[in-house]
Amino acid sequence: MSITKHSKVYESERLLHTRYKVYSIDPSTRFLVIVREDDSEEVVTSLAGNKEHQKIYKELATDMWGASSVGHGDLLEGLV
Repeated sequence: MSITKHSKVYESERLLHTRYKVYSIDPSTRFLVIVREDDSEEVVTSLAGNKEHQKIYKELATDMWGASSVGHGDLLEGLV
């Protein structure tokens, strides 16, 4: 998977990367995608109960759609 402009990696060019993971939002599904250092992927379809994923998703979603759109028709709907 290639890193899109809406992916983030911590401490490196504003991409969200925690040691072994790169986070992005798939714009067609609005799911959170996590790519690990070994190139394996995890697709997160619910953020309920995971504050870390909620925070990451909110930051990425704000960059993609703007703050006023976060929580409407995405994985944060009903959580924020």
